[in-house]
Amino acid sequence: FTVPQPKGLNTDDSEILVQDGQAVEEQNTVTDDGAGLTGRKGFTRFSTQAASNQWVFAHSNGTRYFISQSSNQIKATTGQNNFTIFIGTVDPNVTTVATQLGNKWYFANRTDGLKYWDIVSVTFSTGLYVNQLVTHKGRLWASGRTDDPRTIYVSENLNGDNWSLAVNPTEASPARIQVQGSFDEPLSILYASYEDFLMWFKGHSF
Repeated sequence: FTVPQPKGLNTDDSEILVQDGQAVEEQNTVTDDGAGLTGRKGFTRFSTQAASNQWVFAHSNGTRYFISQSSNQIKATTGQNNFTIFIGTVDPNVTTVATQLGNKWYFANRTDGLKYWDIVSVTFSTGLYVNQLVTHKGRLWASGRTDDPRTIYVSENLNGDNWSLAVNPTEASPARIQVQGSFDEPLSILYASYEDFLMWFKGHSF
């Protein structure tokens, strides 16, 4: 039987109207290489390890770490080999979230609390057991505590280790934001930053 020849990109028609052998979009593949598709040069698969989470940590020393969670282990690589840099372990039965603030990579979940990795070791930061964590305007923002699901916790400016409310707060002090609404719903998502705004989502509002 004849093998359909690739006919290149079709960016004019709807996806349901393209002819056999045409591609609606083409990013990491070459469609005009003989009778099939091949990978575009420059894209290399360097690990077959399964991952449930992936992050990027760009250190100020110029090293860019690609971080992956596989089961209960978090490991990193600089892209030159497999995930050989062991960071730590987490509870695989809960959602682990992570973000970067300065030269620290913070990660947290509802079992292990908030920790950070500074490319040398992992340090327990605080007992903030959350499932949402983002960086926005020089601070860490967290939510999702089981016992306080509608509060957004805000760290000290440029210091992700201080979350304690001050007696005489300044503009840089930690803060907490109580999210109200007609429905008694927990926060489901924190997103930073859309047009320089931090956005929060609940089941019926954002």
